Amino acid sequence: MALKLFRFFLFLFILSIPLIGNQIAIDKRNFKFDFKNEKEKLYSGVFERGQNIYNLFKRFNISEDIFLKIKDKISKVFNLKSFKEGNKYEIFFKNDNLSHFKYWIDDWYILKVEKKEDEIIAIKEKINYDKKILILKGEIKDNLISAFDLKDINVALDLSEIFSSDIDFWTDLRKGDSFLILIEGFYLNGDFKIFGKILYSEFLNDGKLYKAYYYDGEDAYFDENGKSKMRAFLKTPLNFKRISSSFSSSRYHPILKIYRPHHGIDFVAQRGTPVSAIGDGKVVFAGFKSGYGNFIILKHSNGWESCYGHLLSFGKNIKNGAKVKQGDIIGYVGSTGLATGPHLHYEIRIGGRAINPFKLKIPEGKEIPKEKKDGFFAFKNYIDEYLKNKKFKNKEILEGFKWALK
Repeated sequence: MALKLFRFFLFLFILSIPLIGNQIAIDKRNFKFDFKNEKEKLYSGVFERGQNIYNLFKRFNISEDIFLKIKDKISKVFNLKSFKEGNKYEIFFKNDNLSHFKYWIDDWYILKVEKKEDEIIAIKEKINYDKKILILKGEIKDNLISAFDLKDINVALDLSEIFSSDIDFWTDLRKGDSFLILIEGFYLNGDFKIFGKILYSEFLNDGKLYKAYYYDGEDAYFDENGKSKMRAFLKTPLNFKRISSSFSSSRYHPILKIYRPHHGIDFVAQRGTPVSAIGDGKVVFAGFKSGYGNFIILKHSNGWESCYGHLLSFGKNIKNGAKVKQGDIIGYVGSTGLATGPHLHYEIRIGGRAINPFKLKIPEGKEIPKEKKDGFFAFKNYIDEYLKNKKFKNKEILEGFKWALK
């Protein structure tokens, strides 16, 4: 019995000793390994915090000379500083010599390195998925995010962006609102991996139905009449908790203790909440302005001006003369100037005169180009006919839907 125990502990001790030469030191805690046979070994794991390609290869006793050759090849197809914590890798050895290395860049691309004798090849390869069309359905009970599975949150965000000019998803949602989505689903070896583009979506909000059709000829979404879902201006420039002060000709100022006009909307939000440009424009002022604190004025092509006050700080490259696109982050919610707490003071000015943002009629989106209308309406009619009088289950694969499977 004592001899058996001695042999067992001796075996464990031998396993704990790193092998030398061209062989590999195995740390079982941090990656999986698969011994196909004595000559072929596959190791897989994920990049750890602070790990890079150099110390990963060093951990597997890959020589400096081979590493430098691999590094040179990789640098021509992939940024060596872009290896991310948590991303998967595989290293395959034959006869204790490196054969190939794989790194999953993201959901769409793999970095592959192959060593054949003295030749090393590195390529960035797109993952070859099978594409299917799925349907997602849901009903609002609390908020949009809770109507989706956690792993599907990006779909919820895409949906909110598509209808952002129609619905404020922080204030307009009602219990019982519902949605239906046709979306690309990508599969690998029969297993679902990731969602792709939303091809069609509809949202029933407070009894009103909104529709959006994706048309690849413009890489954009349009309503049933062929008008762009992206309007000239967003309804609001941020995600907010509540409105503390509305547009008024006479409001009691909480700090100055006097009544005076309040020509804007105050959105209460957490300090540091991103503030977005409501539309394309040019920065005509970015600096500190009296009671407004850190203040930005954007001039838009139709002559409107949008103003953003009490900011904690400005966004990257935001300065006088800078051009911005709709949705660009221009600053962050703060309480600079005359403010009792973190909030955004938001104004719209037309011809120098302040206008209540909530009473403005936002210009409709542009129509689809005339020469592309036939293609768009053919796609729209195909979807409408496919959905007509059909009842679907959530996450059902749409059999017979061939349009977007090419």
